[in-house]
Amino acid sequence: MEILVIAALLGLIPAAIAKSKGRSFGLWWFFGAALFIVALPIALLMQPDQATLELQQLAEGMKKCPHCAEMIKADAKVCRYCGRDLPALDGAPQVNDSDEQAFHHWLDAQIPPIVNPTAGDLAELRKSFEWNRRNLQG
Repeated sequence: MEILVIAALLGLIPAAIAKSKGRSFGLWWFFGAALFIVALPIALLMQPDQATLELQQLAEGMKKCPHCAEMIKADAKVCRYCGRDLPALDGAPQVNDSDEQAFHHWLDAQIPPIVNPTAGDLAELRKSFEWNRRNLQG
């Protein structure tokens, strides 16, 4: 019994590392608990999933600099990476309202329904939504 508890706790280490790189916490926790000695080096050496991390940052309220494409705080007036002035926001949201409404309508229509998605879940769902929109619309 103690071995299972120790394995479950050790599995948290590669899971936390993988989550910080945009991967699934649950899957990496299971992998880490089952094969910690293999999962830890893989989690440390794997490259971050930039698309997922970027979508998570967008969901957390960050935006892309229109000049250098780096992620910056939504309230920034000057980009911290390229140093250029940012266009003034006139209260308009960064995402087109009709796209956001279409995404939420698509999300509500999923079976089984998705309840309380995390930022990572939303990022994956948005990728699925964009793929469906791009590839399945005539």
